[in-house]
Amino acid sequence: MAWNKLFRKNNPMEGKTKIKLTRPNEWLNQNQPYKIFIDGVEVGTIANNSTEDFFVREGNHLLQCKINWYGSGDDFRVRVGINEVAYLRVKTGMRFYWPLIFLMMSGILINFFFSGRSLQRPVWASYLQLVLVLPGLLYLLYHLIFARKKYLIIEEDKENIFS
Repeated sequence: MAWNKLFRKNNPMEGKTKIKLTRPNEWLNQNQPYKIFIDGVEVGTIANNSTEDFFVREGNHLLQCKINWYGSGDDFRVRVGINEVAYLRVKTGMRFYWPLIFLMMSGILINFFFSGRSLQRPVWASYLQLVLVLPGLLYLLYHLIFARKKYLIIEEDKENIFS
């Protein structure tokens, strides 16, 4: 399909049917914009802590977001009526990264604790380091390999006061 059939330009007569997509402020990927696809066509990007409007024709639409090789997986289906606004939010699906970063940093700091002193490194320190670092690495590998298509989550924006 052609671009003009799928999406409207900024026509003042037809500018009320749109998808309003919000991206909250997140620490992960804060410097990288998400690419937005509506019905398989890239229509723009959205930066961290911003809201973008995408003017569409009334009807059913499939929305997808991508960042590098990560994506939102299955297309999010949204129905937009004539002169309606669909309020949606996209966010990262990776949770619990702060505790894991803290554990991984603690495991790495064990090396610095024993390297600057004349103490011999005990065997338990290696096991402790493994217990602290391994869960974080496994969690990152899970998102890198298996959950890359569910890295981003698109959902209705229930926090928007206009929805």
